[in-house]
Amino acid sequence: MITVTVTPVPQDHTSFGYPMNDTSNLKSVNMAMVTDTGCQSSIMPLQYANNLGIAKRDPLPVKLTMRGAIKEDLGVIGAIEPLMRYLPNPLGYYAMSQKQ
Repeated sequence: MITVTVTPVPQDHTSFGYPMNDTSNLKSVNMAMVTDTGCQSSIMPLQYANNLGIAKRDPLPVKLTMRGAIKEDLGVIGAIEPLMRYLPNPLGYYAMSQKQ
C-alpha cells in the first residue's frame, strides 16, 4: 500500500479531443493505493475520480474490459490521465508518474 497525490490533468483530455466541460472543481487528492507490479493499467472507483472533481461525463471514452483477480468484470466506463506523485517512501524519495 502506498499513498499518492493524484492531480487531474485537463490538458491531456483536450489533447485527445475530449476537453472537460468544467475544470473549476478539479483538485489534487491524497489517496492510498495498492501497488501491483504486474498490472498494465491502473483502475479506480468512480467515487475516487469524483473526489478529484472529475464528473461522470468527463472520462475519455474507451472500449475496454478489465477483469480482477477472480475474473470478474471491473466495469470500466472511461479513462482519465492524472499525474500521480508518490509521497515519500521510508528513504525519503519521491517519484512521479504520468502516462504519456
